[in-house]
Order: sequence, then structure tokens, then C-alpha cells
Amino acid sequence: IGMWNRYKLLQSLAILWCICCLSNVSWAAITPGTTVSNTNVSQATITITGLVTSGSDRYLLCAVTWGNTQTSPTSVVFNTSENLTKINGVLKGTGEGADFWELKAPTPTTADVVITFSAAPSIGISAGCTPYTGVDQTTPTDGFQSVTGSVNPDPQPTLTVTTGATGDLVVDALETNGDGTITAHGDQTQTFAVGNNNQSGHGSTEPGAASVTVSWSALANFTAYSYIALNIN
Repeated sequence: IGMWNRYKLLQSLAILWCICCLSNVSWAAITPGTTVSNTNVSQATITITGLVTSGSDRYLLCAVTWGNTQTSPTSVVFNTSENLTKINGVLKGTGEGADFWELKAPTPTTADVVITFSAAPSIGISAGCTPYTGVDQTTPTDGFQSVTGSVNPDPQPTLTVTTGATGDLVVDALETNGDGTITAHGDQTQTFAVGNNNQSGHGSTEPGAASVTVSWSALANFTAYSYIALNIN
């Protein structure tokens, strides 16, 4: 065999070896764990108990909603000492609010999340926290969107996230004032729904794409809402 032919043969074998290796690679997918949620009234602190984090490329996302106070939480802490960072949020003028808080690479354990406000929201706090695996640790989220409104003239909260792709996951959180039942639309999977007669929080997920619209059913028995969504990479 000539030197040139030997070189081409080795090159072909190397390419074949790479193809075989890649065919056996298991690419990580974004996988949500079990969402844990809680609600209370007229207290400055709420504890979400028994959150389980495990696996690779771990990520923790908490959606915090509240009514009748003009400030976001002052802190969100996992496992006693691991501080979450606020991603973004929205606050309606009358005091209804919703925030997303995150923690990259939380310790693999079972522990509580403690959410603290500077003063107790008078009509309640409702929050849900979800652990994920397979999340980009450099840029875990993007595409944050928000809207606030009232039942009249905006009966159906809707947001569109346009930064995603196949394999991503769109997450939303809705704060409502009032007492009633609502449901997530379309391909959304509801992750939590907690609250009282005056305030409630709701969350869902939907598979990512270049453009994903999330919404909830008409808020016939509510007075106001704050709605947020983002894309997990």
C-alpha cells in the first residue's frame, strides 16, 4: 500500500471511529424534578420544604408571587446557606408581584427553601420551586417576558417567548388576586397552584421552540394579575 493510500485509509478509520463514538453519546436533556410549593397569609417568611436536587447540570428555579406589597423578596435561600439570585420580575401598581429566582449547581440534597420579605404581604405569598437537570450552567435562562393587568379589560394573561429552541423549556408563573379556578392552556403542563381566597400563584412548563405562547384561562373571578415567563436553556 502506498504512503498516500495508507494516509487516506487511516483518515477514513479515524472519521469512522468519531462517528461511532458520537452515535453512543447520550446528550443531556432538560429534565424537571418534583415541584414543591407553599402559600401563607400575613407573614414575612414562607418555607418550601423537602426540595430534592440531584443529577448533573443541576439548576433550581423558584417562582415567587405575592399580593399587596410594593417590594420583592429580600432573600431566597436553599439548604440554609445557598442564596438564590433574582432573575427578573414584575410588580403591578396595586402591589401584586411575581419574580423568578435561580441557583446554578445547587448541592445535591433534600432541603428547604426559605423566602423572606422585608414586610408581610397582607393578602399572601404563594411560591413554587422546581429543580432541573441538563441545564446550561453558563446561560441557564433567557427571553424573560412579563405583563400585568386587570380582569377588565384583560381577562386572559398571555405571553410569548421567542428565544428558545427545540430541547429548551419555557416556564411561566402567574399571580392572581381574588378567588377562582384557572387552567393552563395548550401544551402547558401545570406545575403548581397554591393560594387562598385573596391571592394565589400558578406555574407551568411548555416544550421550547423558536416562539412559544403561554397563557391561562379567563380570570372571571379575579381582580388583577402579574404574569412572567422565560426560557430555560
